Amino acid sequence: MAGFHFSVTFALLTLLCADGLAFLTDSKKLTYNIKLTLEPKYVTRAHSENVRLRCEPGKTQTVTLERFTMMRILKQDPSDATGTTWLPIAQKNNVEVKDAVLEFVWAVATADTFGVYHCDVIGFTSDASIVTGNTPNIEIKMGGVTANDLLDVLMKSKARLQDKVANNSAEIGELNGQFEYLKEQEQNMSDLIGQRLAASENAMDTVMQRLLFPKIAWPSGQYALLQPDTGCPMHLNFYAGHTGYFTLHAESTTRNGMTKANPNSHLVKPVVTTSGNDVFVNLKFCVSSSATTGFPWPKGDYCIHSMTGDCPAGFSRGTINVDTENSANKDAMGGNHPASAPYSLKFCCTNTGVYSTPMVLPTESPFYLYRYKSPCQVVAGMRVQVDYFEVGVEANYNSVSGEYPYTILKSTSRRFELCYYSKQ
Repeated sequence: MAGFHFSVTFALLTLLCADGLAFLTDSKKLTYNIKLTLEPKYVTRAHSENVRLRCEPGKTQTVTLERFTMMRILKQDPSDATGTTWLPIAQKNNVEVKDAVLEFVWAVATADTFGVYHCDVIGFTSDASIVTGNTPNIEIKMGGVTANDLLDVLMKSKARLQDKVANNSAEIGELNGQFEYLKEQEQNMSDLIGQRLAASENAMDTVMQRLLFPKIAWPSGQYALLQPDTGCPMHLNFYAGHTGYFTLHAESTTRNGMTKANPNSHLVKPVVTTSGNDVFVNLKFCVSSSATTGFPWPKGDYCIHSMTGDCPAGFSRGTINVDTENSANKDAMGGNHPASAPYSLKFCCTNTGVYSTPMVLPTESPFYLYRYKSPCQVVAGMRVQVDYFEVGVEANYNSVSGEYPYTILKSTSRRFELCYYSKQ
């Protein structure tokens, strides 16, 4: 059944490219009941332990569905004043509904724990109908007490006070005044949440539309691109928290000052960091782990990172070894990162077209490619800027093999030439 659902997803995207309007008109959109719960109910910073958000199907359903294509818990971006930007914090793909439980746990509550969250799912029925589900928002507030929680506490306090001071009408009257005030505040808060929820739902519909039905799809397969400071491209290939990083511990003993990056770079900052005398280059990646092969890479002259050591059709593989710091080396990697290690970078390069002939890739989001044999490849509808980072190296192990991007190897460093693309 897993293969069937991937086939359905691929078939839908292929059909849309041929006749998108007809697909949207004929497709049925169904709703699936899911719920998001928080434990414990009250959360206090630095004290509450094992704070857990849990997303799972509700008990009653009107739709029969065997598998979720995607299941996510998202947090509202606190830096977006409009409340329309949501960031995924947990995700599962291709999960059977009967086993569909998604959790995110904080061992101890921190400042990042607090915010507004919700869960959403998407899947496809056997007749290719789109099934989506969204939970109401859950807000984890600083201090852990919402207006409803406070009202509940005051109601219980009122009952105890009535038992002890049944004849003290003045105190009861004052308490009733507090109840009325809290009810009014609760109503105001509910109105605000309702407005934000409506805006969030509209934004989510737009995001799902762009994810499921892109005008131009990113190539399928397993590969990695350098992540720009705007984040990963808006596409299902990258929309699964599939990010990783390499930290290269540049030669710091005798080459300090040789490690640097373009001051106007669009790579995720900071590119270069220091700790004492140690210097590091930090590279983050957007990773595609799509198993399908429906959308090949266009012909051109450029390089990308290899995820497995193998390359897509039309590409040749190669390696650049970077002789990083020998003394107490602190090279590091994490998340979903390209093949091998920071000191041995694996690439896939193609020279199947002329760099000056525009090739077609999605233009909605900025992205990076590596320069290969020619100047930066031209991409239709995109402006290209040359970017770079430079790693101070030891003098011994800076070998290359196969096909690899254009670099400049100096006596004390290796400079990597990048191509940054943004919409015209």
